[in-house]
Amino acid sequence: MKKLILLCPLLFSFETARTSREATNSISSPEGCNFSEVFRKEGWSIPGLKDAKRSLHGEFKNIPGVFVTVLIPPDENSFTITDMSCSREHEGRLELVERAIQIQKLWEFDFNGKVFGYRVLYNWEAVENGRRYSVGATSDIVFYDLDGSGKFTLRKSFLPISSIIVPEWAKKSREADQK
Repeated sequence: MKKLILLCPLLFSFETARTSREATNSISSPEGCNFSEVFRKEGWSIPGLKDAKRSLHGEFKNIPGVFVTVLIPPDENSFTITDMSCSREHEGRLELVERAIQIQKLWEFDFNGKVFGYRVLYNWEAVENGRRYSVGATSDIVFYDLDGSGKFTLRKSFLPISSIIVPEWAKKSREADQK
């Protein structure tokens, strides 16, 4: 496995600034439908994670103790994600849609060897007559394991760029290992 010290500007490029309805929900949504994260008790399915290959691994310089691994998802054209957005027609309504996606980048975050998050940057796709094509929108989200259970129960838009959080359970496991 290649080792590389990853610098924030390199890893978190300005691709995340592309337009995304999900990323702007808390900024430009109709009144009464603001959200920036979604909790799912049973955990979220992380697209591209199954059978992904590990690539580069390095320290995340902005947060001491955090390491990032670049993952290469399988070369498939069948990924989907549950997309959510505020309804433009019905104030206060959250709409869920299963969306076809193309994964651009997939990262794993760990603290002292304990995986606490995954970041997925993806393009939206439409499917017509069994053929997929890009619709010109990108989303960037992070999934977190909040309690060390292995379930990634919290989904957040990845904005601002420096928004990675290390859950307390991961920090505590490091303190216990040092004793």
